[in-house]
Amino acid sequence: MQLKELFEIQAGLDIHILKNHPLLESEEEYSRLKKKHVALLVELGEMMNEWRKFKFWSNDQEPRIKNPCKTCEGEGVVSFYEHDKYLEKKCDDCEGTGERNYLLEELVDCLHFVLSIGLEHEFHKDVELLEIEPITSHIAGKDYDIDTQYILLSQTDWDIYETGHGGYYLEGLELFLGMCEMFGFDWDEVEQAYMIKNKINHQRQLNGY
Repeated sequence: MQLKELFEIQAGLDIHILKNHPLLESEEEYSRLKKKHVALLVELGEMMNEWRKFKFWSNDQEPRIKNPCKTCEGEGVVSFYEHDKYLEKKCDDCEGTGERNYLLEELVDCLHFVLSIGLEHEFHKDVELLEIEPITSHIAGKDYDIDTQYILLSQTDWDIYETGHGGYYLEGLELFLGMCEMFGFDWDEVEQAYMIKNKINHQRQLNGY
């Protein structure tokens, strides 16, 4: 788990974003850190929406792990009009496979903000000195409970970083790493998905996103 490397990569994206979207005077009262906290909570909700298993009122509770790409409608290619001709090219969003892992995509969106908040706390300076272990929640005698894990993540005070104290950034990071495990993703695929989305986020900044 190369967390230090991921913090460095995220720092590059944060610098790019700050260049395009500098701090405003009005943000003295409502800090960029607080906005990142809000963004993370939103992304966690979007991640759970792709998990779906909490939706007891729905017959469709299958996690969005292997689904047709919405961009190319599962075809793996997209059509476009150029020089009076209709042409096709490989779909960038699914890399031509026609399938998307929407749950993993939302999870790495969360990871971007988890790392970015850590940079605000200068946590990256301590990351190699700490024993960081994934935390997973479970109910005695039952399988790991993702609903509980999500509630704990939502209750984390990401605005504070103190080593040795629960409920703050460090525990939130460990809960998030635990959530990756509970979803069944190995860290290599999480890192790979993060790299892909990080590249997309850089391109978005170049394109005036």
